[in-house]
Amino acid sequence: MKKLIALALILLATSSVYAAKPYFSLDVAKNAATHNNLGLIRLEDGYYDMAIAEFQLAIDLNPTSKACATYYNNLGTTYMKIGSYKQAQTAFESAIKISPLVFLYYQNVVQSYKMQGLLGAKIKQYQQIESTNSLYMVMLGLCYIESGDIKRGIIKLDEFCLQEPYLITTSGVKKYLKEITEEYQ
Repeated sequence: MKKLIALALILLATSSVYAAKPYFSLDVAKNAATHNNLGLIRLEDGYYDMAIAEFQLAIDLNPTSKACATYYNNLGTTYMKIGSYKQAQTAFESAIKISPLVFLYYQNVVQSYKMQGLLGAKIKQYQQIESTNSLYMVMLGLCYIESGDIKRGIIKLDEFCLQEPYLITTSGVKKYLKEITEEYQ
């Protein structure tokens, strides 16, 4: 009997040491991507408020990742759909800050400028600072094109391509230039 009690005490004492402990893991990147995907579904279905909430949650879960730029871009796209152009501009500019080499983000932010009637002011702004950062040339070229000055915009974007032939952005700019020149011939 003593042996049985001793064995029971040993088992009780060691079972708590080796017992399976609950394991909780929060894969923030995966959860953020899931919320982004849910946002895309809501956006496609026309549930814009729900899409905004999903994209914002994705951003909040993983605000410093490169993927967050995509989440901001999707958020901006949703704001454009509902006519909240200032909020769209802020979202697109946030995407550019995180991932400055994605040409689509520049196109989107310029569209938000256009919808707000800011192209003239932005052209003046980028004319003054384009020499400080070659990506401002992209913004200036796109602003020219969206304001109707196609020739000047094409020249500015072509100048960018010659100045920065190896940037990732350059391939997107070249593709865009090809499309725009074919469209306006």
